[in-house]
Amino acid sequence: MKKMTRIFGALLLVSAALILTSCKDDEPGIPESVVSWTLTLPETASDGTVSDVTALFTNINTSTTYKGAVTSATKATVLTVSATVPEGLYKISVEGTLTYTADDGSKVTSGFRALRESVAIAGESATVPESQTNFYTPSEGFVISEIFFTGTLTDVEGDWYNDDHYIKIRNNSDQILYADSLAIMESEFSPVLKYDYTPDIMKDFFSVSWVFMIPGTGKDVPVQPGEELVIAMMGIDHREYNSRSFDLSKADFEFFDDDAAGTIYPDTDGPTVPNLDKWYSQSLTVSDFHNRGSMTVAIARMQGTKEDFLLNNKYTATYTFTFGDFSREMTTETYKVPNAWIVDAVGCAPRDEFQWLVIDPSLDAGWTWCAENNSDKNRYNTAVVRKTGSNGKLQDTNNSTQDFTPHTTPSMLQ
Repeated sequence: MKKMTRIFGALLLVSAALILTSCKDDEPGIPESVVSWTLTLPETASDGTVSDVTALFTNINTSTTYKGAVTSATKATVLTVSATVPEGLYKISVEGTLTYTADDGSKVTSGFRALRESVAIAGESATVPESQTNFYTPSEGFVISEIFFTGTLTDVEGDWYNDDHYIKIRNNSDQILYADSLAIMESEFSPVLKYDYTPDIMKDFFSVSWVFMIPGTGKDVPVQPGEELVIAMMGIDHREYNSRSFDLSKADFEFFDDDAAGTIYPDTDGPTVPNLDKWYSQSLTVSDFHNRGSMTVAIARMQGTKEDFLLNNKYTATYTFTFGDFSREMTTETYKVPNAWIVDAVGCAPRDEFQWLVIDPSLDAGWTWCAENNSDKNRYNTAVVRKTGSNGKLQDTNNSTQDFTPHTTPSMLQ
């Protein structure tokens, strides 16, 4: 009851602050409709408080925007927004802030949002289908714009080259952002192998197999609005080794693992490209993207020092491995990154092999692909590339199925 009272009180304050007014004059002669939209907040924040909610109803044909208000809360994890608008076709967006208690007892503050495109509103009253809100970081504008993980074909029939992987990160905002302390990471769990891991920490944390961070002291890596960082797995001109590849010797950063020296797969340090700062890697050799895309890749704003992270974020999980009639209890040991730190995430998997999401759906409710299955050789020379929205910015609904074009030509090969 205390949870309900706390969130309901916060919603009433928000409702008072959001006046049901239009940003422009109503269109004359067009009937008005009272429209409502019910949103489910992330389960993680069921004990949380809501603040700073903005609800906007934008008429697609006239570009007129109307402000909505929070009108009710039926339970601690649900809120409803409404507005009175002329009939028409609308884009509806809701953003706000959630403060809640994580399972480890720490207080977490995160943004949430929901978006619906091309909603037809007509009649005296209209109801938009209920939707799930997603966490996001309001102060951020960085998104993963492209991942190339499949490798390139060579001149030798049936052969491919696997060292030219890269990821692009774009400033999707209208202001200069700084990439210092932004980390790239890959999931420990595979979306094509589902196990019941204990403890299940997914609603609060992302389990990782490696973490590499962009170095800097705060404002060393400025990124202009609309510009991208190219981060190469190996920052060299790959055409020297495969004429059908491309040049990554001018990338902004590269992954490099000193710890791989002396192993059977030592890493190559591109002499012209700055190295990322390795925080953790489970691999004893070179860290790399899975070349069939059985992974989730995320970017996160790291907090504290590397030493603090390694001391406080260990994760040990048990699960039952089963193959036919054989089963065995297994243990995996890795590290975890708080979901509240994550700025963007992209789930990937071969299309016919996908089994489950390995990150909380509030961060990515979908997944994208380059391969039809694990043996699909048509995956080479393809990437996953984020779509451009109607506003000219990259689309970001926290659903990679909707936001990405799968199995498409990578920008480096265009």
